[in-house]
Amino acid sequence: MHLSNHPSIQLSIHPTILSAANPATNFQILIIEESLKYFDKKNEDLIEDTIHPTCHNESRLVGGSRTCLASYLLCIAFNYFLFLVFFFLIFLFFGTNFKPVPILTRSCSNGKLNFKNLNSNVLIFLTIFINNFFGKYLMNEILTVLKAVELSAEYLKKKGIDEARPNAELLLANILNCKRLDLYLQFDRPLNEKEKQIYREHLSRRANGEPLQYITGEVEFYGLTLKVNPSVLIPRPETELLVEKIIKENKERETLKILDVGTGSGNIAIALKANLPNAEIFSIDISEKAIETAKANAELNGLAEDVTFETADIFDESVVAELHGFDIIVSNPPYVSKEEMEDVQKEIKDYEPREAVTDSANGLKFFNRISSVAKMILNENGKIYFEVGKGESEKVSAILNEEGFKNIETQKDFSGIPRIVEGEL
Repeated sequence: MHLSNHPSIQLSIHPTILSAANPATNFQILIIEESLKYFDKKNEDLIEDTIHPTCHNESRLVGGSRTCLASYLLCIAFNYFLFLVFFFLIFLFFGTNFKPVPILTRSCSNGKLNFKNLNSNVLIFLTIFINNFFGKYLMNEILTVLKAVELSAEYLKKKGIDEARPNAELLLANILNCKRLDLYLQFDRPLNEKEKQIYREHLSRRANGEPLQYITGEVEFYGLTLKVNPSVLIPRPETELLVEKIIKENKERETLKILDVGTGSGNIAIALKANLPNAEIFSIDISEKAIETAKANAELNGLAEDVTFETADIFDESVVAELHGFDIIVSNPPYVSKEEMEDVQKEIKDYEPREAVTDSANGLKFFNRISSVAKMILNENGKIYFEVGKGESEKVSAILNEEGFKNIETQKDFSGIPRIVEGEL
């Protein structure tokens, strides 16, 4: 029988014993479960006690006609003395991570102390009562930032989460409303019950594969804080290289008109406007929810009046007809092919919006479309900047060449993968 299914224990167990972030809990639960197995064997001598008897009266704690009160109290006192010694030793070796669970309770019968006359329900009650009491006042109240991070990192690592320690720190920093580095200045700070409860919930979600950024609801991008949710793709560091390239090549221009195709969270448009104040930026996306998120991010960063966001489809001819006079087209379109989509990470496949990840075709659908209509959108000598997928740079470069673009260049990302393709009319 599993611990949580035991009828006498189901409603009594303290919430912290089920903490997913506490590796000591499994050992603790094992102690109780093994105890219950022994206690339910009422006709078997479990332990032969060697303590000198203090009472020679035939008595039983439960079910007998007489009770040896003096011996019982002495047994309890001695048991708690052993418990405190045991806890002290555990504390020395394991720190505050171990919640004590006393499993020894004695009765007096015929001058001997034993288990067989004790009712298992009483033992279960005592076990859980002591666990709740000491777990709450000795363990829960002193769960520090450092201990929480260490336990959580270990838990996430066992669940197969990459960069487990940074994930644990960022989740906790979000709950404490501070920066990740600020955690190092308050490692001794104890967490309160509300903080621990939220942290457990967030850890559980992350262990199941939900992206960190969706749990915290925000992401840092090019020095800006942006809100993200499952309606938008999570901005990646590689896209910062795209933004950086555009800023570097156009920062001296007095006037600049930029079209951002497939804006998502608005990260590219907002970052460009924050660093190119003279630029006029128009952003489109087929998703209304994505446009709502982008507008919220522009407002969050004080640029609500400086960037235009519209729901529009680049495959719609009437939309293209209204787009003209731009100096730059920038796009980080869905470039994962339908075939590759089956092999992407769980975080992407199960949580990020599919329409923002894959074109449900060969991965080149958007590059072909945007390149083919670029002549109607761009001014003379206008430029186009694409973020492309692994192995796509040569294909996209060929597409631009076929559409009459010149000075085609590629730039590698942090992993050495050609990630940015640029062309000029």
